[in-house]
Amino acid sequence: MPIELRDERVNAPTRINATDVSGNGCYVETMLPLPIGTVLRIDFWLDSEHLNISAVVRTCDPGVGNGIEFTGMTPDGKARMQAYLDAIDPQMGVSAPKAD
Repeated sequence: MPIELRDERVNAPTRINATDVSGNGCYVETMLPLPIGTVLRIDFWLDSEHLNISAVVRTCDPGVGNGIEFTGMTPDGKARMQAYLDAIDPQMGVSAPKAD
């Protein structure tokens, strides 16, 4: 999912693809990850709905990326985000069958 990150200290946007997206946060792959605790503004689109939310960097994997928590999303917004994600990739929440 394409998103735009904006570091609150710098205000310069970075366009990047997020992986492992949920209503609570996402992971972004970047060679130069941001430090833990960095406050961000995130812009992205759910179909025709534009979302601009606050977030915080929670994990920093040097040379790999950041885990980001969405801190400014309402419970209703989280539910809408999860419904959108389930609709575009219904297999995301389905676990693989167990081998006997």
